[in-house]
Amino acid sequence: MFKVSRMVELTVRLMDGENTLGNFMASAASCSARVLACCSHCDRSGTIVRVVTEDAEKTAEALAAQGIACRKNNVVVIHTKSSPAAAARVEALLALADIPVLYSYSSWDEENHWRIVFKTADDVCAVRRLEAQASQPATGVPNMLGDTAKPARVKLETQLTPIPVIWPHAA
Repeated sequence: MFKVSRMVELTVRLMDGENTLGNFMASAASCSARVLACCSHCDRSGTIVRVVTEDAEKTAEALAAQGIACRKNNVVVIHTKSSPAAAARVEALLALADIPVLYSYSSWDEENHWRIVFKTADDVCAVRRLEAQASQPATGVPNMLGDTAKPARVKLETQLTPIPVIWPHAA
C-alpha cells in the first residue's frame, strides 16, 4: 500500500564554501523535525538543497535562526514500502492523467520506507488522482500494466560489424 500527502518542501540555495551543506543539514536537524526526504545538486552559483521534514515551519524557523533563507513549495509525497520502481509507476500514472511532473526525487530510511517527492504543475489534482488510485484494492504502488498485460514479444537481430581503428603513429 502507499500513502499520498501534500507537504511543504524547503528549498535553499547555498553559496559555495567550506562545510555549507554540512552546516545546512545540522541547522535543519537542530529543531528535532525528522527529515523525510532530501536531495541536492550543484549549478554555477552554488548548491541547491530540497528537504521535506515532518514539520516544515519548525525547520524553516531553525534555518532562519542560523541566517539561512529558504523558499517554501507545496509538493506531493508518496510514502511506500516499495522499490525505486514505484517512482516510475507513479510518474506514468500522472502522465496518463496529463499532470506534468516538474521534478522528482526519492529518499528511504533504515526500515526501507520510501518517500517519493513530486513537484507537479498541479499538485492538488495530482494528490486527488493518486489518492483515488491508493484507495483501490492493491498491494502496492500502481502497476500501470495491470495483471492482464501480456509481455511484448520482440525478436532482436544483431549483426556486429567490425569498425577499423587507425592509430596515429607516435612522433
